[in-house]
Amino acid sequence: IKPTPMHFYQMANNPLIEFKNIEQAKQYTIGIIRGDWSHSYLLNLGFKEGEQLDLAPEMSINTSKLIAGRINLLVNSELGMKLELKKHNLPFNTVTKLFSIDLTGQNEICMAIHKDSPNELIKKINMAFDRFKKSK
Repeated sequence: IKPTPMHFYQMANNPLIEFKNIEQAKQYTIGIIRGDWSHSYLLNLGFKEGEQLDLAPEMSINTSKLIAGRINLLVNSELGMKLELKKHNLPFNTVTKLFSIDLTGQNEICMAIHKDSPNELIKKINMAFDRFKKSK
């Protein structure tokens, strides 16, 4: 399964941030969701909480921080970024995509299920996912 491409975004009205590799991104403040794959991914690359990584419990908070200029960058998919900007009534060209993260072999598939979902439904989902993994 091909991972969803993830990108670093900045506000388009800010001076262009330029970096050619992920190591160079360490000079900027990046909005990350606490406990998200990007959090552990960047920690493993040597980024530090409270220095380069500004943690929030959800993407909407990071988006608000980016718009307000409190962070330089955030990491999101293109679809995710479009949806976040739509919540703020902003067009996609409000941001600039700067750098794509190569996630080949990095992330796992996950699914969120409501905590009160019936056990039978969870069992069916797990069985279907196991069949899917075996078919690949």
